[in-house]
Amino acid sequence: MPVPVLHVVIPFLNEAPTLEAAVNRVLESPIPKGWKRSIVLVNDGSNAYTSEIAQNITADNDQITLVQHDV
Repeated sequence: MPVPVLHVVIPFLNEAPTLEAAVNRVLESPIPKGWKRSIVLVNDGSNAYTSEIAQNITADNDQITLVQHDV
């Protein structure tokens, strides 16, 4: 039987002050026993500073995927 997955998509644009806190709140939220969590961060053309923060967040966590849009 496949494991159920809770998918969370977080689009952002220049959210450097709040991005990490938002992701941490999702990671800390309880999910049903036996479920997995998948977070997709969607960068909609943020500045370099925000992009760097997003890359740092995803670097150490295999539950988080980063999708980058140039524009």
